Amino acid sequence: MTNEESTSSRDFIVVGGRRRWFSVPSRDDRFNELQQRVAQERDLAIPERPSDMG
Repeated sequence: MTNEESTSSRDFIVVGGRRRWFSVPSRDDRFNELQQRVAQERDLAIPERPSDMG
């Protein structure tokens, strides 16, 4: 395994128990819009869990 694989521009990070893409904003305006749209849809489709279950 080379270091390039672990330092790739598209790394997976887990935020809030979900796997999301984390990339450096360069010329990915369309990707940013799509990511925000998907995040909004997820928030609408998956309501936050009650604090007692967390």
